[in-house]
Amino acid sequence: MLNFDGINHEIIEKLISSGVDINSPGTYNKNNSYTILHAAIDNNCEIKSIKLILGKNPNVNALMQKYGPIDDDKDGDDSDDDDDDNDNDNEMDGKWIGNSFRNYSPLHIAVTKNRLDIVELLFANDADVNIQVDNCHSVLNTAIKTENIGLIKLLLEAGADVNHISFFKVEPKKQTYYLDNTPIPVKLRGFAPLHVATKRNNLEAVKLLINEGADPNIEAKNNPFALLMAVCDRNYEIVEFLLEHGADVNRKNSFGYYIGYPPLNFAIQRNRLDIVKLLISYGAETKDNGEAIYIAIEKKNFKIAKFLMKLGFDVNVPDRYGNSGPVPLNLALEGFYFEIIELLLINGADLNPPLTPDESIAHIFYYGELNKILKEHIIKVRVLKRHTGKLEIVDLSASEVEIPHDEWEEEEIQKAEVWLESYELQCEEEIQKMQREMIGTSRLSYYEFLKKNIYQLETYVKNASIATVLSGDGIKKAFPIYSAILKNCFEKGVLRKELLEQVEKHLSDILSKLPHSVVIEIFSYLKNDDLKRFIKYLKMN
Repeated sequence: MLNFDGINHEIIEKLISSGVDINSPGTYNKNNSYTILHAAIDNNCEIKSIKLILGKNPNVNALMQKYGPIDDDKDGDDSDDDDDDNDNDNEMDGKWIGNSFRNYSPLHIAVTKNRLDIVELLFANDADVNIQVDNCHSVLNTAIKTENIGLIKLLLEAGADVNHISFFKVEPKKQTYYLDNTPIPVKLRGFAPLHVATKRNNLEAVKLLINEGADPNIEAKNNPFALLMAVCDRNYEIVEFLLEHGADVNRKNSFGYYIGYPPLNFAIQRNRLDIVKLLISYGAETKDNGEAIYIAIEKKNFKIAKFLMKLGFDVNVPDRYGNSGPVPLNLALEGFYFEIIELLLINGADLNPPLTPDESIAHIFYYGELNKILKEHIIKVRVLKRHTGKLEIVDLSASEVEIPHDEWEEEEIQKAEVWLESYELQCEEEIQKMQREMIGTSRLSYYEFLKKNIYQLETYVKNASIATVLSGDGIKKAFPIYSAILKNCFEKGVLRKELLEQVEKHLSDILSKLPHSVVIEIFSYLKNDDLKRFIKYLKMN
């Protein structure tokens, strides 16, 4: 067998003059499937050497085989878990590990070597830019992995298929399947060019591919969609670009399932509030996504949890296994996440159902700081209900929860009762203060603000004076007990205002022709979920 190690122009001349078969395989770098053209390109021979070989009419689309690990160039979705919490977030993490023979054409090798001059020469000699090969990336995928934009453009100009899916059959390192003691290659994953560009965080390549007709929702076997890859890699710019160009924020695979989680849940898991907001603005499913609030609490992410609750996520949703009860609150209580506990309580976390079949919420009253948080919430809500009766925005169900003393000593009960009376008096005094004082320069009292429904709140938060006061830090000092509830009402009003502004922006031509009172009447029939669905429809059309 011929040996092509150290091949150069002089050796090529001698081989050709000796009359060797130009397509005969030889050995190069311990691989015995190279042709002389493969070897010359791989060894970075000068262009005159390549021209000399091409002058002998070789098979420019001949394939050689190269064996190696599939994961050596980060082909898989190895979404690194770098959030410093020592966990393995989910099944999407971890590298895709395996070995495979890959079939390389001379064009593949020229691309890996970034030899644009040879690529152009091969095209001039009928090299196939879309050569169909098993167990190997397409030529375009290979170019994307070099991150050479000029090379990618050259292939696209030559007609490279932007939606071709390359499949790999892999012999796994960790687990091999046997039949009569013979390893069986397992077809694991497919890769479209958009997957490779997204995984490499190459926004410029993503833009090139989309502009050339790449399908933003292309599905490849056992591989996530490009949008999900970008979310997992926390790449806001690519996520935004894909969404702007038609990526489906709620897309499932052909079997009707998500790969792992929906993109929204992965964004929460990655602690990226900016991406969470972006996905929701493009219609990410929130109504039936009980997992989202659960993940935010698991990640101890107060800001994301607060944002989800402001959107109206159910804080009493059953957990991922369908267990009933105050699951989000239970999770926060178990982790002693005090900020999130208070947030859940303000947003209506139910204190009445049992935490487990053997333990009710009452048991939590015996645990130090949790004792104080829960009792304070029950009392402040109880006093507020005494004054208002029923509120639309503020959940008052906790007022019905009994504060247990059954297992306490007599002395402890007396101390608790003194504290309860004292705190209840403080609540009364603060409510009276809210009744007396107006918000900023407005003529609306803090107390009356609490009593407004969502449609009225949307109007009042437009008042600059009210918005300045309730969005500032001074409110906590003025009303230490009820400031969180006041802020929560304010934020719900702001959300309503923002949703209406988006609708008005899209329908300005129509709404401007209607009397303002009619517009207000129309919007009064639409809940926030209705507005979100409407906005999603308007963006898609």
